[in-house]
Amino acid sequence: MIDDIVLAQAACLDIYNPSADWDQLWDIEGVQAGLRCINGEFILCFEGSHTKEDFVRDAETLGLYFPGMGMIHSGFYIGLPALLETVLAKLPITAQLYICGHSLGGSRTYQSTLWLANHGLKAVKSVGFAPARAGWGDFCDKLLQVGTLLGGYHNQFDLIPDVPPMPFRHPIDLTELAVPAAPDDPDPFFKYHHGPLYFQGVKQLLGTA
Repeated sequence: MIDDIVLAQAACLDIYNPSADWDQLWDIEGVQAGLRCINGEFILCFEGSHTKEDFVRDAETLGLYFPGMGMIHSGFYIGLPALLETVLAKLPITAQLYICGHSLGGSRTYQSTLWLANHGLKAVKSVGFAPARAGWGDFCDKLLQVGTLLGGYHNQFDLIPDVPPMPFRHPIDLTELAVPAAPDDPDPFFKYHHGPLYFQGVKQLLGTA
């Protein structure tokens, strides 16, 4: 079974590294993701916000209802079904799949888990690192009913997992990390949000730092 340290490596470091080892990288309708196979199991990893289009979509916080999904963050969902159709064409329905992502990618992790389950592919585990809230209560309820093991992490003072405000929710309580920001980081909004801090925090929490 793939553990959270391996998922953190993928979501918080490798997906942002052009030279990292991925079996497949996609950029479909503005959604970036990578696929990696480890000993017959698959990791589907979503990249966080880094393009102008990403930040525009982040700001589209209107909750919209989609059949099978419930009320979800509409901006995060734009382009996602097209990418997931490609994933379904690539993987067998019986694939041992783990889904992960950081920031925007963490939010898409949860939305993707429900979408794929609705189309017959149930993930083993899905973990969001610093995810923004991806949907309302009905979305969370539907996701929990899938039966995929859900995980999520929040670093101290990171503001991103606390938005958008209610009625948006996380499907689970996020596990708290306590990694300090770099002393020379002047950014008051994102200095606790960076992927390497989350990777460090997960390693510390699981006793392998």
